[in-house]
Amino acid sequence: MKTSFVGIRNRELLHFKRWGGIIVFTILLTPIFLFYFICYQIDTKEKHRTLRVIESGFNSAIKTYGKVIKDYALWDQMYTNTFPVINDKWAWEEGNLGSGLYREYSINGVFILDKNYNTIYSVLNGKKEHFSLANLARKASFKKFFSQECGRNNSLTMIKGETEGRPIVIYCHRIINPLSRQNISHISTTLVFIKFFKADEVISLGNSVDASNLKLNKISNPHSAETIRFGNTVFGAVWDYRNSGRHIFYRTLPSIFIFYLLVITGGYILLSKIK
Repeated sequence: MKTSFVGIRNRELLHFKRWGGIIVFTILLTPIFLFYFICYQIDTKEKHRTLRVIESGFNSAIKTYGKVIKDYALWDQMYTNTFPVINDKWAWEEGNLGSGLYREYSINGVFILDKNYNTIYSVLNGKKEHFSLANLARKASFKKFFSQECGRNNSLTMIKGETEGRPIVIYCHRIINPLSRQNISHISTTLVFIKFFKADEVISLGNSVDASNLKLNKISNPHSAETIRFGNTVFGAVWDYRNSGRHIFYRTLPSIFIFYLLVITGGYILLSKIK
């Protein structure tokens, strides 16, 4: 009887140790999973916040360029020196529509279109050279803009899009006769600015909003997690995370495991003394 009682007691003790160990192991793992979930949520919220800040940075830059072209189009000297013919000395040699716009504002393209929307003056990346906007205007994403909106009234029009995988903004504004600004019939030429956001400019903009090494890649899935909409084009955004939630988790994890190891070791020693 005594041997049978001891055997039953040992089996119950073994059963208790087994299930006790499972329960303790579960209790110890639960906070780790909860901690990881919290860190993941921090990451998700931080990504969304950063994306909105990046978009805000782009929109701020876009508004700045829009103000520049509007000021030029409404400039009295602009009309008198571009209509009925271009005063090349004023526009290029004196620098009023020359390399300064590229050097100071990073505006990649400066164009003047006649009343039939043919290019009569063009500057690309600060260099005067003949370039027609016809090819760009025929691109599907810009065709409607150039045929129906660009220069069709005396206010600023613009379109955001993509070309060669890079974000692009095209601005149009009629060059307006200062003596008849309210009469569209006296308006005959159109000023066009084109702004490409190059890789180094994207990185610079990202650094200004704490998104270092920002890169934008055109993607086909608009529902991807980290995306920025640029007109009808969706770009995937990639940048280096700083102090992200999961970074905190992985840095803290070794300390958690050391603490748990001490707890488990202590618990094992206590259980081993139960006889």
